[in-house]
Amino acid sequence: ASYMTLLNVKANHRKAVITDKEGLVTSSNPHDASGFHGNIALKINGPILNDMLAAEEAVSRYSGGPKLPRVKEAESEGQYEVQYLTEKKILDALLTDLAETKKGDKIWLGMFFVAKRDIVNSLIDASNRGVEINLILDPNENSFGQQKSGLPNRPVVQEMVEDTEGKMKVRWYNTVIGQFHTKAIWIQNEDHTIISNGSANYTDRTLDNYNLEANLRVIAPNDSDLALEMESYFERLWNNEDAM
Repeated sequence: ASYMTLLNVKANHRKAVITDKEGLVTSSNPHDASGFHGNIALKINGPILNDMLAAEEAVSRYSGGPKLPRVKEAESEGQYEVQYLTEKKILDALLTDLAETKKGDKIWLGMFFVAKRDIVNSLIDASNRGVEINLILDPNENSFGQQKSGLPNRPVVQEMVEDTEGKMKVRWYNTVIGQFHTKAIWIQNEDHTIISNGSANYTDRTLDNYNLEANLRVIAPNDSDLALEMESYFERLWNNEDAM
């Protein structure tokens, strides 16, 4: 019975902080063991905070909790377009973004779990039509101190590399005692860069409306600070700059 309960568990997997000034959407859990993990976050301000509050209020009201306040932020024009996406909307947006990639575009993916079949197939298809794809992944060898067998990333990645005849490149994060807990994708074409970052692993549970999940989807100019910082982050890990 306990195994059946485990199979049907539904978690609040969101990792968001909201104040009256700023919001933080991250892959990081605020507890001791996660202090050893690799994580990243995006910090935002402006009216997008009210979208975050509305999403959290829906969960609060469903759970018998209170309504939440709103911040007084006027709509403004800036260089970034930002969406706060939850649950399956994260998947829907990502599949659209991947389907629109073409030869010469580039993708960086840093991820803890990759197993969602729709996403795996979309990445394989993108690679085979000439999109440069580099994956930095957790080897799935441990989970908060418990030994693991490499599932799901190892067999899924083997399939992706074989089905793209080696065009898709992969490197495994050197976890030592922690995990590569980042959950971010960076997609660049000649017009702009799309970044999706937050709590969502690429699995059925996280993207098929079982868990509560939260990501930010940002459309940024290719020469913007955010696009360049994210690219630098991935290249630093890929090239072992500063550490192994």
